[in-house]
Amino acid sequence: MPRLGDIEHIRNTLKKVAERISDQEAAGLNEKMAQAIVDALRFGTAPINGAALLVVGREQLIKIIRQDLDRASVGKSSLRILNGHIGMGKTLTLRILQDYAFRSGFAASFVTLTSRECPLYDMRAVYQHIVKGLRVNDCRDRAALEWILENWANRVRDDVRRKSTAPWSFWELSLPFKEVLAIYFEAVFHNSFRRAEKALSWINGDMRAIQDARKMGVHTVITSDNALEMLGNTTRMIRELGLRGLVILLDEAETIPSICTVARSNQAICNLDMLAGASGRTPYSYFVYATTPYFLEYVGNAGIRMNILHERLITLENLNGSELVELALKIKEIYLYAYGWQGDSRIKDANLKRLVHACLSQQTVNVTPRLIVRSVVKCMDLCYDSPEVSFNEIMNSLLETLNSNNES
Repeated sequence: MPRLGDIEHIRNTLKKVAERISDQEAAGLNEKMAQAIVDALRFGTAPINGAALLVVGREQLIKIIRQDLDRASVGKSSLRILNGHIGMGKTLTLRILQDYAFRSGFAASFVTLTSRECPLYDMRAVYQHIVKGLRVNDCRDRAALEWILENWANRVRDDVRRKSTAPWSFWELSLPFKEVLAIYFEAVFHNSFRRAEKALSWINGDMRAIQDARKMGVHTVITSDNALEMLGNTTRMIRELGLRGLVILLDEAETIPSICTVARSNQAICNLDMLAGASGRTPYSYFVYATTPYFLEYVGNAGIRMNILHERLITLENLNGSELVELALKIKEIYLYAYGWQGDSRIKDANLKRLVHACLSQQTVNVTPRLIVRSVVKCMDLCYDSPEVSFNEIMNSLLETLNSNNES
């Protein structure tokens, strides 16, 4: 009689179970995180933490990103454009890349681009949101800038004591940035919190008036023209802390073509071009910009030449039926863990597979990964809240809702 491990399909199943357990341990999954993941998926949004637990069908993309990160870690900054229709999982993919960045020894910053608060045509605003959104693996749930400053200062002090000289990262920093750092650390040492806050305001890009900077003894502020250079100061400090670099994830909430003027739209595209060649000013950085095919059509119709476009483009294709089933089963596992529920016969794998394929068979509905995700979570909710309702009744109700929403 063969051992269980000698039977191929059982061996493959055991391998997948082991991989899922390993992923959950790497993500630090607990009930609170699992509930946050389910809550996000319930509303059709990407979870902030733990997104890597939902990786399905993106192996080639992860391979490309891994190679890009290796290049960024030796100072070769670059840009990728992530193209996908609405509902294809662009934001989720960015969150997955954020998780992967942390695991790979990078700091990361997730930025949502909007026309009012963070337009791509305004590099100073983009810089602000990058710096305020800085996170590291040891500091995922809060802004990491002060953590970086404190640990960098400790590293510099230790190097000076051991070698009687400051580390390379100190000499590579721009003069205004070093001046503000000196002001900040002196203020912290003397418990002058108001002065320290002003210095942080300068570093964050919040200080706009040159008069305010001069009152501190600095003769410039962060602008769109020097934003990338100033960001390069941060990436050099991050490297000094033993991190490999900085991953910047730009999630387009409003498309560049929707920006109110042609001049601003073109400036946004020029800024993308600058990010693509940022190695000199912002070394050890990796930018990923998520957009829709509408952006590509706009660039083509406007006759704008973008050197970055085709060679840096990654298109998110729709997941196939098997991949969507696999995603549904991953969601099920996280849901059960989140609520400490053992489940029942209604949510067995075969039924969730039926649900996915039933959704895919709807001729009048544009089935995207987001739609499948929300349908699976809704199914789990109904099974959890209504033990007396059969799976067939739940599935039929979900399909009716899908079709009625599409008609409206």
